[in-house]
Amino acid sequence: MKQLIFYCLIFLCYQASGQQIRFRNYSVAEGLPSSTVRTIAQDDQGYLWFGTKNGISRFDGYQFRNFQYKKDDSTSLGNNFLHCITRVDVHICG
Repeated sequence: MKQLIFYCLIFLCYQASGQQIRFRNYSVAEGLPSSTVRTIAQDDQGYLWFGTKNGISRFDGYQFRNFQYKKDDSTSLGNNFLHCITRVDVHICG
């Protein structure tokens, strides 16, 4: 019986160590406004927000939507270089 428990534990440990973590790199070619990401946050809807040196991007798992400073647009970002992203209630502030 001890031998059976031992082999079961060995099998479980082997299965747990066999899992691979997958990473995917995103760059300007995939839609980021800059290849330098300074900060990352996730909102309540599951969007990932990336603060870069050229604006902020919202990622839905498939594509990026970029927000950048525009000189004549009072509703745009204050500047493009984001150091941090903070969640305030349901809003993302950069």
